[in-house]
Amino acid sequence: MADLTTYDAVLKEFYLKGPIQKALNLANVLFSRIERDSQSILGEYAVIPVMVAATQAVGARSERATLPTAQEATYVRTQTPLRYNYARIRISGPALALTRGNEGAFVRVADSEIKSAVESLRKDINRQIFGWGTGQLCLANGAGANTTTLTVDTPGNKFLKKNMYIDIYTAAGAKQVDSIQITAVTGTTTATLASAQTWSDDAIVYREDARNVEMMGLRGIIESGLVTTLYNVSRDTYPEFAGNLLDNAGVNRALSLALLDQAFDKSGEEVGLEPTLIISNHALKRKYAALVTAQKRFVNTMKLDGGYTAVEFNDVPWVADTDAPPNRIFFCHEPVIVLYRASDFDWMDEDGAILSRVSGVDAYEATLFHYAELGCQNPKAQTELADITE
Repeated sequence: MADLTTYDAVLKEFYLKGPIQKALNLANVLFSRIERDSQSILGEYAVIPVMVAATQAVGARSERATLPTAQEATYVRTQTPLRYNYARIRISGPALALTRGNEGAFVRVADSEIKSAVESLRKDINRQIFGWGTGQLCLANGAGANTTTLTVDTPGNKFLKKNMYIDIYTAAGAKQVDSIQITAVTGTTTATLASAQTWSDDAIVYREDARNVEMMGLRGIIESGLVTTLYNVSRDTYPEFAGNLLDNAGVNRALSLALLDQAFDKSGEEVGLEPTLIISNHALKRKYAALVTAQKRFVNTMKLDGGYTAVEFNDVPWVADTDAPPNRIFFCHEPVIVLYRASDFDWMDEDGAILSRVSGVDAYEATLFHYAELGCQNPKAQTELADITE
């Protein structure tokens, strides 16, 4: 007869080694293509020396003149902290009892719970890849006074989900709403809370307990205005460690081939490294296709590993991602972007069991985890074209 040990083996072998790890490692086209590094991790950090300024002990001289004064390149020691992401599933005791002696029946019972948790974790990590590590989901559009209706903007309610628990903080860091569940998401700007709450205008909405502990993303790697100290390196002291932000002071402007060429060339002009991947949301990818078509030019399509479809710009793939922020296009040089992680996605089983009994409840739980952080050894090789009309 099957027991918990049998079910643990099913979770480990059937779900983890195949579909779960594959689905999560393909969570995002950038996430799927970049290098993995587990060798550089020391304790809670990946520690990497990075050159921010090359030696300038060079120059022409006349015959018998003094040679250039020797000097060393400027290095900084980056410390990239691991970030911890989890997904939990719960299976009732009766459900387990009804599947005893039939591993296939257990798979059918567990299947929907596991797929739901994996998809939610995949989506959450995908969102984090575009952010700046704070976990900000959106802003409150107007103050709320003892109400269950939360109206939001920047970028609307696209990252709010039914049954999600959220916290709300002021911009100064004062918590105003603690661990309240969302019972409905309607339209593009509204969510309903489980009980009446109070918050201020422009308060920041986060996933429960995720404030300032999420993975670093492309906006944080590029925008020194959002992240002044990246991987323990002050970008005020070392402005070379900031990416290239081409914006328009928050005012959207029409997409043009001239703007795209400027953004594409920027990293090459700065550090001699050209983009290998372009990412935007679907609306901006369509804008580009329409722009090229209007000029009677043909848009080439490309098929990438992982099933991703891209259009071509300057022989580089341009992919669309549903979680990419609005009005922004990212030009990435992937070889200097690294996923530092302690291990692949795995079940928590340090006590020898994946399924653990829930205290006081006739149910069992399993926890999927991932300890990793998105690192970048040369932010100046990354460019963000912002404030583009969709």
